[in-house]
Amino acid sequence: MIRHIIGIVILTVVVVVVAVWGIYFSGSPMENRNIRYDEIRLRDLNTIKTAVDDYYQDYYKLPTTISPLLGNRLQLQNCDYNQL
Repeated sequence: MIRHIIGIVILTVVVVVVAVWGIYFSGSPMENRNIRYDEIRLRDLNTIKTAVDDYYQDYYKLPTTISPLLGNRLQLQNCDYNQL
């Protein structure tokens, strides 16, 4: 009887250690979400940069607002950064 209890305790400790190890190395869900949002931000900034470069190539001046870039030149990921 005591051997079964020791076996269950050891198995429980192993399961907990593996779970903690997995979370530690893969990162928390919040951390992974933040990484995904950072990737979206970087992609959007790169898209804006490309749109500004294209606008400059066409008109030889920088746009004063973002509105001339909207449409064909600029299509951002639908993400509300204020809610992050």
